[in-house]
Amino acid sequence: PAITGAMGGERGATINDAAPLIIAHRCSGSMYPEFSDQSYAWAYDAGLRQLEIDGRILSDGSVGIMHDATVDRTTDGTGNASALNAAAFQALNIDYASWHGGDYGTLHPPLAFDVIDAFNGRVAFHIEGKDIDAMTAIVAHLDSIGARKDQYVLSSFSLTTARIALNAGYAAAVVATGATDMAAIWDEGFRWVFMAGSETDELIQ
Repeated sequence: PAITGAMGGERGATINDAAPLIIAHRCSGSMYPEFSDQSYAWAYDAGLRQLEIDGRILSDGSVGIMHDATVDRTTDGTGNASALNAAAFQALNIDYASWHGGDYGTLHPPLAFDVIDAFNGRVAFHIEGKDIDAMTAIVAHLDSIGARKDQYVLSSFSLTTARIALNAGYAAAVVATGATDMAAIWDEGFRWVFMAGSETDELIQ
């Protein structure tokens, strides 16, 4: 099904909107079956304007939305997402009953570019490129549609992968740990950092 949300007439959200930004992590995975083809419409209709995508490269070069490396936890399939092409990925059924509950009907995992194209200009996206190939494809797609750079933050646990976004002129984020040289990544041009709440007070400060 098409991924759509109520259009409305409000100004599109940006990554520079007044803090705090309320970001729909895993597309509001605690409210709706995470990263399903309809969770973005539900989140948008609920008023959320900062949406997250976890992008994984698929076997045919498409980018699927999936948090885990495998499809086992959230779908009725098994194995690595990267082993599936776009058609096989989208044919999976989201197995929300085993980990979420509720009755949402038939849901499937979406492709990243379908979601981006459906909401481009209306929301701010926070996109994690799970691998170099996914980040490269995401940047190329955003460039091809003339995406506004004030509506996208592209992130990675890997500094090498995050640099792909930074070098393309997008707001880029790295996931910091106690081993991260914060001064060095600032000097390189990074202005967004993600970190776990379990990190030390020293790092967070």
